[in-house]
Amino acid sequence: MGWNVLNFFSRQESSMPETLADPTVYCIETNQRIYYGRIIFQDDVQLKLQTEDNKPVKILKGNIKRVQVMRTITEKETQSKWKQH
Repeated sequence: MGWNVLNFFSRQESSMPETLADPTVYCIETNQRIYYGRIIFQDDVQLKLQTEDNKPVKILKGNIKRVQVMRTITEKETQSKWKQH
């Protein structure tokens, strides 16, 4: 069996991180800002947070000062809390 270039470019990358299905909303305070959102990926060095604007934000764990869990019952309630901050 030889190496096939077409298979190399058309294969699914199995090492790509899966999106976390955690519905918990977090308040993450860094040295510069405070972020509100859901954690969609994390490893030993960083985490990615999906913010209220549905934008992913990469945060280095070394820059995190405090993490607070904000549990909400409904998405509508979550969005109203985001707008207050």
